[in-house]
This record gives sequence, C-alpha cells and structure tokens, in this order.
Amino acid sequence: MLLDYFVTRVPFDLAVKHCGGDRFIALDNTQPIEFLLYLYFGKTTVDLKNFALRDLGILRTNREWSFSARFADGDEARACCHYSQVLDRIEIRSIGIYQRATTEILTGPTRTSEYAADLAARAACQVGQFFEKKGEGALAELLYRFGASSGCRERLVRQRGGCAVANQPFGKR
Repeated sequence: MLLDYFVTRVPFDLAVKHCGGDRFIALDNTQPIEFLLYLYFGKTTVDLKNFALRDLGILRTNREWSFSARFADGDEARACCHYSQVLDRIEIRSIGIYQRATTEILTGPTRTSEYAADLAARAACQVGQFFEKKGEGALAELLYRFGASSGCRERLVRQRGGCAVANQPFGKR
C-alpha cells in the first residue's frame, strides 16, 4: 500500500536523486526515450511497451499510409513534448511538483506553434489556479499572463475582480 503510493506519487527522477539511484540504475535518464515515444505516438509515456507491442503486431497502428509530419520542426516537437510532460506531471497535486512546473513553464522552450502555445497556456492556467487557491496571487498572475489564453485571461480578470486588467498586455506567443 505504501509502495503503491510512492510509485504513483513520486516522480522517477526525484526518487533516483533522493535514493542515490545513479549508483545502481543504468537508465535513470529516460528523457531521450520519452521524446522518441512522444514523436512516434504523440503522447507522453515512460515505458517501451507500445513500441514492443507495435513491433510484435499486437498493437495496431493507423491503417492509412499517409505519413505526414506531426510537427513542423524539431523545436516545435521539443516544445510540445516539454509542455505535455508538464501537464502530465501536474496531475499529481503536490506543492513540490507545482513549484517545479512553474519553473518549467516560465523557462520552457519557445512556443513556435499554436499547439505548443496551447499546451503551455493550459499548463500555466492549471498551475496558476493551484497557486491562486493556495493564496499566492502574484505567482498565479504571472502564470496567467504567461499563458495568454482565454482561460488565463478569464482567471486574471476574476482574480483582479473586474475588467480593468482586460486591456493590459499578456505574455508573448
């Protein structure tokens, strides 16, 4: 029961650092694998079972043979992967994870596409709402301004209690 809690709540990289896992875990850095899985399947995941199941013919892939690039370039793919991973991590509602997510959002890769901007805005809005509920309005406002989506603008106006801030400039896309 306690083991299940830690497996579902503690990120792998945090556990490796805390337990000195670099001495006995060979694959403690899974980011390259996660990025390849994101490029291939379009979603974040931390295991290789989808690759193995597809290669064995158990997992079907799209029958259509029109292969088109999901992303315009590597920068867009990295940005989308980055913000998708942030969104996945914040499903675990922990102050430490949300503080880390704040840094990852504000210092993350440039949002070169609408999709990357949408992912970043969703993450900024969700993390902003978390900190707004914790009473950290200034941090929430910073995240809402960074997100610049309609959801972020709505939260910003609600946080300020009026329409006076509706005309102020928001974050860059």
